[in-house]
Amino acid sequence: MKNRLSHIDIRLLLALQALLDEQSVSRAADRLCVTQPAMSKTLGRLRDLLDDPLLTRSGTGLVLTPRAQALRLPLVRALNELEDLLAPTTFDPASAQGRVGILYSDTTSSETLLALCADLQQAAPQVQLELQNHVNTRVATVDQLELLRIGAVDFSISSVSTRDPDFVCSPLNPRELICWMRRGHPLAAVEEIAAGELFSHPRLVLFMTGYGEEIRAQFDAAAKQLNIASVPPLRTSSLLMAIELMLQSDALLIASSQLSRLALTRDKIIGRDLPRAIFENQAGLRPYLIQHLRTTSSPLHQWVRRKIIEIDRVAVPATDRTGNAKG
Repeated sequence: MKNRLSHIDIRLLLALQALLDEQSVSRAADRLCVTQPAMSKTLGRLRDLLDDPLLTRSGTGLVLTPRAQALRLPLVRALNELEDLLAPTTFDPASAQGRVGILYSDTTSSETLLALCADLQQAAPQVQLELQNHVNTRVATVDQLELLRIGAVDFSISSVSTRDPDFVCSPLNPRELICWMRRGHPLAAVEEIAAGELFSHPRLVLFMTGYGEEIRAQFDAAAKQLNIASVPPLRTSSLLMAIELMLQSDALLIASSQLSRLALTRDKIIGRDLPRAIFENQAGLRPYLIQHLRTTSSPLHQWVRRKIIEIDRVAVPATDRTGNAKG
């Protein structure tokens, strides 16, 4: 099969189709705008290739051999499929099929991905979205990139960017860091939390790749500068555990403004700005959408990437600090 395919080009198959349809060398030549001698030579090549006369003389005309008759429908199907294969790709989300894997962190991506799931269920119901929560705090950025490189995931929403030329790295909207607490917390009645008040309560710090260490470092530096004794933070990589501990104790959770949009926390938590003494120039936590070059030509992945960026622009809301997001 491989040896035969190596001797075939598309023009030879088109000539075979014309000869089978017209059952005439001259009419087949006219159909393909070639000379009759050229078509006669092509017929000879086809006879050698298929080891069959294909057309035999009967009276004043030519008739198809049994082998030629058997080739007609399979040839039409093969040429149609080949034409579809070479046709420009037009992407229709409603009929698209495939799997898209996204590596994400709870604290920076929840609202965006919840909106993406709802959007895909309506616009692309046959596309399987696989969300993988990256909670291993010891996994380096290079390991996340390797997951993208080998195709284990297609996108990563990470707080760590990359300049590796094999990847496309797009910044998403920054997430403002908020000090969250349960309703009824001793600090709930305080409009502006002082540094001393913040350090006197247990703090919950979420640790995920590219998230947590920087926050802890800023707190430690502020405590040292202000000479304030700090209660050691409780570290966890589970957002669910952090929320439950916050709701059942006086612990404070330092997390992004998206936290208030979750059904689990809605109307149960209150947010306050971090003390200026600690985060005077706080620019927020900026996540990045990372994609390997292997999927950048895929219409499905192009569409999903645009969706994530579009949704993120409106899914990062202004927050009124009462546990209810504006907008």
